[in-house]
Amino acid sequence: MSNSINVTVRPTRTIVTKPSAQRTVLVNQNDIRATGGTLSALTDVDISARVDGSLLIYDSAEEKFITSTLLEKQTLNGGHY
Repeated sequence: MSNSINVTVRPTRTIVTKPSAQRTVLVNQNDIRATGGTLSALTDVDISARVDGSLLIYDSAEEKFITSTLLEKQTLNGGHY
């Protein structure tokens, strides 16, 4: 199994837009894509407890992402009907 990751950085382009007559906004856009490697190779991800249906959740005490099938600290907003 390979742990190498290939990263491609395409040239930066600048987008100029004028949302109002008073100011001009410059936005730099980079197109960065990474291929190869695995999620388990990342040092801030622990997928050792993964099972079918697991979610990746950030654990601030562990300072890493962990897998879980339980949502214990999340607030879900279903909107208004």
